Amino acid sequence: MSEGPSEAKTGSGIGLLIKRLVFLALPVAVLVLGGVGFVAMGAFKPEPEEKAETIEALPVLTAEAFSEPVQLKVRSQGAVTARAEVSLASQISGRLRYVAPDFLPGGQFSRGDVLFRLEDQEYKLRVIQAEANVAQARTTFIRETSESRQASADAAELGVDAVSDLALRRPQMAEAEAMLASAEAALEEAKLQLNRAIIRAPFDGRVRTKLADIGAFVTPGMQLG
Repeated sequence: MSEGPSEAKTGSGIGLLIKRLVFLALPVAVLVLGGVGFVAMGAFKPEPEEKAETIEALPVLTAEAFSEPVQLKVRSQGAVTARAEVSLASQISGRLRYVAPDFLPGGQFSRGDVLFRLEDQEYKLRVIQAEANVAQARTTFIRETSESRQASADAAELGVDAVSDLALRRPQMAEAEAMLASAEAALEEAKLQLNRAIIRAPFDGRVRTKLADIGAFVTPGMQLG
């Protein structure tokens, strides 16, 4: 008997389905076989040999640190200048009667050393005269103070309340007090002038130039060195 048209169609459809299934399953099978082979190769791979690592130490030099004072020497050349340079000058007038022997170009001196002395007899007389004026002014002030107190006591004894300042000698006492203060100031000025007759070194140093010598008459502001 011959197959009918429907059976022929059914057979061709089944064959086509099988071909499609084989076409789709083939890549999957290849992937599965590849994965299995990779796992198998990893399982049968020989283990790497373990090698002990040796650490080699490097040679190092050590030293103990300590501190100590060190003096450095620096060699150089150049011009040396003074940190400070001043000109010595007299504040009063007079004749030089003393000059320090070391006050020469290149000579050294220390702070407070006497470098120059002026004739001071005149300034000593001024101090004596000023002291006399102070004594006289003090006597006058004491007398006026005593008389003012006596006038106040007399007014109180007589029972007089309204007494003028002139009667109580208060202006005279104030004037005497002012004269005493003026005399004391003049005495201090005379002593200051006498002290200025001696010129001392203001600091440690060295003489660069000498401009005056014994016997020279100097005036205020005149440079001596």
